Amino acid sequence: MQTISTTTHRGRPALRYYIAGKPRYKVLKNPENPQPEMIALAAELLAGPKERKAPKPKPATLDETIEQYKAELLADLDAKRHYYCGQVAYRIRRILDAAGITRIEAITASKVKIALASIRKPCRKPKAKQKPTDPPPNFISDETRRQYTQAIRQFSRWLVRTGRLDHDPTIGVKKRKTRVQPHRRDRFQPAELSRLVAHTRQSQRIIEAISGPDRALLYALAATTGLRKSELGSLTPAAFSLGKQPQLVVESAYTKNGDTATLPLHSSVLPLVREKLAGMAPAELLWPGLAGDRSTGKDAAKFLQADMRDAALPVRTPNGIRCFHSLRNTFISGLFDAGVDVATVRTLARHADPTMTLSYARGRPDGERQAIAKLPALDL
Repeated sequence: MQTISTTTHRGRPALRYYIAGKPRYKVLKNPENPQPEMIALAAELLAGPKERKAPKPKPATLDETIEQYKAELLADLDAKRHYYCGQVAYRIRRILDAAGITRIEAITASKVKIALASIRKPCRKPKAKQKPTDPPPNFISDETRRQYTQAIRQFSRWLVRTGRLDHDPTIGVKKRKTRVQPHRRDRFQPAELSRLVAHTRQSQRIIEAISGPDRALLYALAATTGLRKSELGSLTPAAFSLGKQPQLVVESAYTKNGDTATLPLHSSVLPLVREKLAGMAPAELLWPGLAGDRSTGKDAAKFLQADMRDAALPVRTPNGIRCFHSLRNTFISGLFDAGVDVATVRTLARHADPTMTLSYARGRPDGERQAIAKLPALDL
């Protein structure tokens, strides 16, 4: 039985007890009637020491939460998509900053809608040259606003999915419909493509460390095989077979769908291919550094549009803009122009859904008139 007695400790009334033979003291609140406090202390000592509760974890800040979302988004995607993940995080921060939100619990549909309507385009003028009298930049376009809306909605759903919020606060935020697609890709017409390749082959300019003949072969291959930039960037001489049935093979590690792609070669590109492969090692890349995005690889749109301007070809047309991916668009549209059925075009384009294949089809300027001319004549 624990011995508890009253005493004076440091000039104040106290209860004295012992733990492991060493005296301990507890301040006595009511010196005139110490019995209740002695009984409570005895019961406490009999029950043993209380277990200390684990400290509550410190809630993550808003920036830490966004960084965690960015890290998980990057883990779910290809490591080469880090630029896209950073762009999504940037858009989320801009919306929350414009809404004055500092905690995820403060996110509401009303604040997000008002913030989306107030966001302007980034100012391209350096801060050192900005003046107070400069007009503010214009508001973001409807298409950019759709991308901002999608970013904050995905972030909100992730907060609910990970248990950080009980409900989705942005469920009432709708993406605005856009009637015009400003970045719609346009195809090259056959005469324009021939002119581009021929002019580039004679070009003496070296752009992005790629010579004119090498760029000409790159354009010709992209427009006759439909290969994407990253797939073309993985090609080596070992990928080509120039026998009776010329073809090239892209390994599954470099294709978008993860399947090995075996594509026949058009006869018009064979002289360019043989000229390029002469004297190259089997494992040497045809275009080193072409694979990757703008931050890690060569900017294909930069040298393509430069060659287009040199060849007096328009970069923007009434049907959209021409970029490197337009060469793949040209390949698919050219197959449709030749009367190839959708199933075969889908196989050559390596699309999982034929709807995606049809979305790439672009008509020729005189396509409607030629289609009507092919109708059987009436016997009148």
